[in-house]
Amino acid sequence: QHRPWLDDAGFVSLCEVLKVSETVRDQAWKTWQKLSMECDAHEVLVKNEKVLGICIFLAAVELSDVSFTITELLKNIHVNVNTFVELIKELDVNMDTVSSKVDHTVSSLKAKYNRLLELYQTFQRIFNCIYITQPSVQISTDINAASILKLCWTTFLLAKGKVLQKEDDLVISFQLLLCVFERYIKISPPALLNEPYKTAVSRMSVTTSTRSSRRRSEE
Repeated sequence: QHRPWLDDAGFVSLCEVLKVSETVRDQAWKTWQKLSMECDAHEVLVKNEKVLGICIFLAAVELSDVSFTITELLKNIHVNVNTFVELIKELDVNMDTVSSKVDHTVSSLKAKYNRLLELYQTFQRIFNCIYITQPSVQISTDINAASILKLCWTTFLLAKGKVLQKEDDLVISFQLLLCVFERYIKISPPALLNEPYKTAVSRMSVTTSTRSSRRRSEE
């Protein structure tokens, strides 16, 4: 039996990238057809990758057959979390297409995003207290506050995903963030650090150098 979605190259391509099953594809296409019937009345429903991506998301969640992460979906339909949530809300208001199951999933996603945003804002404030954004002496073209900020946050996200997994507790996440900061402070050039971190790292370097000299002498 010929499936009508096979004739839509954009839809097929998006499904392939997201590794969507045929069952989800069938359901997503039916959702799109339902929405397209009233497309003229609602500009938001113009056929594009964003709406097709949302149809895939709705079908995958409803069928409990999600083969992609939210990050992968958002990246491929080129929207951020807020836009994604607002589009789903608008579809629901206009067309009443969102089930309670999908609504719960979207609410959880929004809550998780808000917690992460709050954590990132805290991260930025702490980072600006620790690091000098424009040091008087250039260390290296590769080593600067901007590159360390990116590395530090990326390390935290990777550690959070590995260690905490599904745990979204802000207190535990903040403690992990402090551990990541401690690690990067220790390996950062003192010239990039504000006081008292600069002095602390300089003393650590002197202590380490002294211990190394003693070991060589003993040998």
